[in-house]
Amino acid sequence: MSARRYAFGLVIESEIDLPELPLAAVGEAADVEIRLVRLPPADRPSLHLRDGEVFLRIRDVAHFRFRAGREIAVDVAPGASPREVRAFLLGSAIGVLCHQRGLLPLHASAIVAAGRAIAFAGPSGAGKSTLAAHFQSRGQQSLCDDVCVVSFGADGRPLAWSAASHAKLWGDSLRQLGREAATLERARPDENKYLLPALAQHAGAAPLDRVYLLGAAATPGLEVRRLAGLAAARAVLANVYRAEFAQVMGLSTQVFALATALARQTGVFTATRARRFGAFTADAAALEAHFAERPAALEGAAP
Repeated sequence: MSARRYAFGLVIESEIDLPELPLAAVGEAADVEIRLVRLPPADRPSLHLRDGEVFLRIRDVAHFRFRAGREIAVDVAPGASPREVRAFLLGSAIGVLCHQRGLLPLHASAIVAAGRAIAFAGPSGAGKSTLAAHFQSRGQQSLCDDVCVVSFGADGRPLAWSAASHAKLWGDSLRQLGREAATLERARPDENKYLLPALAQHAGAAPLDRVYLLGAAATPGLEVRRLAGLAAARAVLANVYRAEFAQVMGLSTQVFALATALARQTGVFTATRARRFGAFTADAAALEAHFAERPAALEGAAP
């Protein structure tokens, strides 16, 4: 039996239960359908095109087919755990769908502070989810974890959309936040990653005010630097979620245009710090002071 849930600004009707997502309002029309089907065996690369359709194969998990940004057909591999199937469905598969629909997915976690979306972008292990979870404990709302989907309003301003109401954190990150992994559910059976429920979840969209690109530094303390122009656009492009999929699908020009538009309308900053024991709280406080000061639109662009 299918259920309608809400994420990334979309009403998703799915034959696979997605308890990570909130239920959609009664009567809302579905934007996307997820169906369980049997698909022909896949003998091509993980993402490929065939007869105008897009296919994604995740070995030992599932085979996905995408149609026009409106349908995801899922052929679940024998023995695959439901949680693992959902992890790829709400990750890589959503990345494909967003590119098809002309949305911009970022590899980022985001919170809402004073009505503004603040995103933390970077590769796996950069600290995106850890920072977002920390700021929730400071009273900010959760918006999304690991994948931040951005659209553009009628005025051209970027909007970041809510998604799953939990964060996926490594055991070390949980200890840094003073939480015990033993009390939480694993994100995937074979990983030391756990699901941390959001303390307060923002519903719908929030204007995307800042994107912080997280990185490591050799010297102590947090260093924040604003990027402008081509440097900002390139930094956004480097953090587009599943950009390699968009390239295979022939959508690189679309992604470049969206990333450039975001860089023009949003504050893009690098935020680097040394990974020192005991320094996380102080560095996070400095970052919070930076984004709490005033909207990025009111700050002068970097020289």
